[in-house]
Amino acid sequence: MPRRILFNFGYYRKGWIAPIESLGPEIEVVYIFYTSPDQELEKFTSHRVIYWDDFTSAQHLLDEIAPERIVFMSIDSIYSITLNFVAHKRGIETFILQHGVYSTYKEYRQRDKRTKKIEEKKQTIPVVRTNAFGFFKASLKLKDVFSFIKFPFYLFAKRSQGVFYANYWFTFNAKKPSYYISYTPHTARYFEETERPEKDQLLFIGNPDMDPFFAPVPPNPFTGKYYLLIDQAMADNRYGQVIYTIQQAINFYLKLNAFCLSKGARMKVKLHPESYHSNWLPRHENIDWIKDGDLPALIHHAEGCFGYFSSLIVPALYFNRCVLFKVVNHDLVTDAHTWGMAQLLDYNTFTFDEIDFSGVSKHGVGAFVNRYLHFKTGNSFDRLGDILMQ
Repeated sequence: MPRRILFNFGYYRKGWIAPIESLGPEIEVVYIFYTSPDQELEKFTSHRVIYWDDFTSAQHLLDEIAPERIVFMSIDSIYSITLNFVAHKRGIETFILQHGVYSTYKEYRQRDKRTKKIEEKKQTIPVVRTNAFGFFKASLKLKDVFSFIKFPFYLFAKRSQGVFYANYWFTFNAKKPSYYISYTPHTARYFEETERPEKDQLLFIGNPDMDPFFAPVPPNPFTGKYYLLIDQAMADNRYGQVIYTIQQAINFYLKLNAFCLSKGARMKVKLHPESYHSNWLPRHENIDWIKDGDLPALIHHAEGCFGYFSSLIVPALYFNRCVLFKVVNHDLVTDAHTWGMAQLLDYNTFTFDEIDFSGVSKHGVGAFVNRYLHFKTGNSFDRLGDILMQ
């Protein structure tokens, strides 16, 4: 019989669930993320999906689904905290699985403060009424109240200051998993700063975003030269968390395109999923806006790559030449520049004639591997499966 594992993960993002979708038949995957089907945006899995509203309590959920283990994206909602707590009481191991390249609390906090300064954007995700507090009350016994003394303060801090602030100042044992599955010791610092786990609670699998890139280099499906921008949704997204205005973003795209035109090359933009529905992206005959594509081929065969802090910039830095743009403080960007693996320019003020790939080298690749890959062999998907099957 396969081991049934419940994943509290956003299956509307292919990249987030790629390691989960790769798990073998020895693991039966069940997802829970939304309160009801009406809330679903997109669904990139054929595995079984359940909804919080289907259950009156955490006990009800665990009795009906009977997972052997539970893997969370994060444990910061009423539902996830409650389920984690009750699972622990039943002796069910729980995990947080890193998704993306994590930064430090200080850098996340600075980003939070910066996004609040731009008030023109509002969150466009529909507000959904849930029975989260009913689920919470039905799941706890009177004696459990002492484990949740910090909970009201945590919820208030999360609403008023953001989840990073709440996790740093008001974490409590009921919201901590049994183990933290991270890419590398360096990218686990956020867990160390906010959750303060024991060393043996930190497990490392390497960077899953790198796994497809260690296969043989795919043939070039494109004709002609091109440069690739690995984009972020910094001016428009459903969460209202923007760093730049739409006009600033348009100016940025057009300056990059001017550089590409000066080199007789096309400009290809790998859009962030949050930008797939943006209707303001500048139209130009030399710009290709890409939603889905063969990412290893796109990165390997580009004349060079542009980007910022993001998960996909890691394979670009390792396998190609990069020019990065400073948006907020992030170790990944600073390290790449310090080690000579990328030129660093300012997002707003750069001019296209400043762009220069010639000085990019790989002399710092050893330190880069230690911090952001951990393993140079790929196989992080396999390591995840091994951990979950132990």
